[in-house]
Amino acid sequence: MKRLAAAVTLLIPFLGAPAAAAGGKAGSLLAEIEQLDREMTRRSQELDWVDRRIRETTERITTNEAEVGTRRQEVAKRRSELKRRSRRLYRMSREGLVGLLLGGDELIDLRSRYHYLQVLLDRDVKRVGECRAAMADLARRLKELDADRRAMSELRRALAEAQRAAEEQRQQKQSFLRKILSSTDLRRKALDEGRAATRELGTKIADAGRAQPRAGRSFRSSRGKLPCPVAGTIRTGFGTVRDDKLDEDIRHPGISLDAARGAEVKAVHGAKVAFAGYFKGFGRLVILDHGEGFFTLYAHLGQIKVSQGAEVEAGTLLGTVGDTGSVSRVKLYFELRFRGRPINPARWVRCARGE
Repeated sequence: MKRLAAAVTLLIPFLGAPAAAAGGKAGSLLAEIEQLDREMTRRSQELDWVDRRIRETTERITTNEAEVGTRRQEVAKRRSELKRRSRRLYRMSREGLVGLLLGGDELIDLRSRYHYLQVLLDRDVKRVGECRAAMADLARRLKELDADRRAMSELRRALAEAQRAAEEQRQQKQSFLRKILSSTDLRRKALDEGRAATRELGTKIADAGRAQPRAGRSFRSSRGKLPCPVAGTIRTGFGTVRDDKLDEDIRHPGISLDAARGAEVKAVHGAKVAFAGYFKGFGRLVILDHGEGFFTLYAHLGQIKVSQGAEVEAGTLLGTVGDTGSVSRVKLYFELRFRGRPINPARWVRCARGE
């Protein structure tokens, strides 16, 4: 409990610490988005830490309250027994212990009376010891309960600070993204950086395909039968998208699906995890190698639930929907590639055809 209180005390000063300002003119926009995402992750981890401690402390308080009630009943019961024994001993003393011992004529009877009296006295001593132990345990429980309640007060204060800091961080990112989307120059810069990131990603996939060739798991035979990676609707399809602000067509080599933040993202087919981590321009990203040159990409995840190198089956939870690395909204960006080249998911994934 002392360690918990100390940890809370050390954590609180950092909960409200402001993040480094984003939006420098000379810096990379995608790098600044990545920095904001990492800061938001830290805030989220702080919230999770405090939330876990609150749940643990609540459970401990509930347990201790129940134990305190049990110990109080036990102490009251033992005290009542000792009072009854005291009254009996008092009556016995008035009648005279000597008379009680010498009330018989035989020596054997005297020895029996002495033995039984000694047994009774030993039991009384034991009851007194048990009562003292129960009282000491009750005092310890009360002390722990008081410490837990004080820790809970600190945790609630830490939770409020963490929530405030997380909201400030979220607003800072939203402000930065609005700044990009409202400025033609920044929008074009973000687009150029995104294209560069896509080329870099293509190189990574090509390298993964050469370094870890796989025989495949009949991925080709699943054409047109693959499930949607998330419960959502198509926002942007495969092909080109017109950006009226920039007055140009932008290549869109995958599909963007609108889905609820935190929605589960699942593998569309068995594969090996070729990459799981943060990738500039794509946020938290999972790349699956299905063999025979086929790869699927799941980008802008809020959380990643698999590790690089792991083997996964169709339907395995890969992560959750988020907005990391995105300059727009919460979404899942999904790509299908064959030998490093993007191909239309509508020919493979049922929901990409609107089914």
